[in-house]
Amino acid sequence: MTSKPFFLKPRGAVEPVPWEEIAVDAPDVKPDTRLDLAQFVALDVESTGNSPFLVLEIGAERFRLDGPLSFFDTLVDCQAPINPYAHRRHHIDRSMLIGAPEFRDARRAFLRFAQGAVLVEHSHDAFAGARRDSGACSARRCTRHRDGVPRADRSSSGNAGVDHGG
Repeated sequence: MTSKPFFLKPRGAVEPVPWEEIAVDAPDVKPDTRLDLAQFVALDVESTGNSPFLVLEIGAERFRLDGPLSFFDTLVDCQAPINPYAHRRHHIDRSMLIGAPEFRDARRAFLRFAQGAVLVEHSHDAFAGARRDSGACSARRCTRHRDGVPRADRSSSGNAGVDHGG
């Protein structure tokens, strides 16, 4: 059985395009993994600018310390109004979102893209308030918020001292 193809809409595209999943040969990252062997994904997210800060675009670059490996970019049709200040900052308008995937599909494709890599937040200060408001966590392997679903505090499982955002 083959999985349903993902269609993404990179910024500037007129129509959605099929997303070609790349084969990733990434070693499991452990505390003793050498940095030059690890793969990273730098993530940048644009939002509506209105609480609850719905996602309009997900952009990411997968890389190693010696250079880039691949890119991920898609607009997201959240069907919500865009704050004028946010629009001036990222220049995304409603017409650009026509045909873009819904968040659940964009998220699923991004998680496949980022699998096995160390997640690097592109602009931490831009999301500080949004993370607290949404309950999102800044720790990639946090069991309390894994997959965006808050769970009971498990500080004894190695998450002590992690900024859980809420």
